[in-house]
Amino acid sequence: MRIDLHGHTKFSHDNYFEPQNMIDQAFEMNLDGACITEHFSMVPPRAIALLDIPRGFHVFTGLEISTKSLQ
Repeated sequence: MRIDLHGHTKFSHDNYFEPQNMIDQAFEMNLDGACITEHFSMVPPRAIALLDIPRGFHVFTGLEISTKSLQ
């Protein structure tokens, strides 16, 4: 199973993709799934609910945070 576990959309402010664009591109690349991982926030639940997810394709959500180094 091939899944992209770290992809950003427009909700991270460092990408212009709509969540649907990310899912469509991952599917076209023959991936089995994708994780929409945003900086310091989750994808709004409504944006996830509106996705047209291909049958058998897995969609996950993630959260990327930064912490201070202890050094």
